[in-house]
Amino acid sequence: MDNIAQRFVPAHAALVNRRTIDVAEMQGYFDRVFSDATEALRSAKVRPVGPARCYYFTAPGDAVDLAGGYPVRMDTVNILGDALGDNNPFKVVRHGDLRTAHLRFRGNAHGLSRAWEKLSQFVRDSEHDFGEIAWEDYTSLSSDDDTMTVDLHWALK
Repeated sequence: MDNIAQRFVPAHAALVNRRTIDVAEMQGYFDRVFSDATEALRSAKVRPVGPARCYYFTAPGDAVDLAGGYPVRMDTVNILGDALGDNNPFKVVRHGDLRTAHLRFRGNAHGLSRAWEKLSQFVRDSEHDFGEIAWEDYTSLSSDDDTMTVDLHWALK
């Protein structure tokens, strides 16, 4: 794991499918949501501006409130809204400027919870309070050896 640092994240938007699901259903959700998001972006003729992302609005317990998808340019928000319509499970979310605690995790999925605990301990030890969202950017995933690089962000108040 790399060092934890505070980062400024400028206002951004993302096309996501937000759900509250049982923790046991997370793998199935991840298996579907990113390919479905890619198809939604393709149908709107919009390209993502970053890697797959998952926002967390609650800490995982028995259930978790999360939203998976891709970051998009702010100037594509209206295009996406018009192209996808009201009945599409994917919606555009916007977030203002944020200060975050950031940690880059490298390893397999089993070590990810330990990385989140390290990041949350950093926030508890800082002068900041936890913000309303946290997210993971899946920078690289390797199917060969189950290794991943994931950028963890926790918004700070």
